[in-house]
Amino acid sequence: MIFLKTLEQTSILLIFIFVGYFLRKREIITQSGKKVLAGLLVNLFSPCYAIASLSTQLSIDKVSDYLVYFLAGIALAIVLVFVALPFAKWLGGNKLQRNILKYALAFANIGYFGYPVVGAAFGE
Repeated sequence: MIFLKTLEQTSILLIFIFVGYFLRKREIITQSGKKVLAGLLVNLFSPCYAIASLSTQLSIDKVSDYLVYFLAGIALAIVLVFVALPFAKWLGGNKLQRNILKYALAFANIGYFGYPVVGAAFGE
């Protein structure tokens, strides 16, 4: 059930990505329009979404219902850190580049893409 909901939301987001690509490729959205949309996303929509998602009632039932997911997330984060270390070293570069690679490989950036999928899969 969660897989289908996640697949549905991911498909919708991919459609948005392709529509955005098409609009930019056809220059319907100009470079300045792209900057305006990115600014709205970062400065308005993402904070509003974060506030809305964090303004829910927290109860013991909710905590116990999602405890397994929370612990699995922590375990996955720890595993990803240990996987990222050798990969960053293998990919090379100077120390700053390796540190950036470690962070990028270990911690997913779900700010734009993941929040809507997680919200749709698990509810608001």
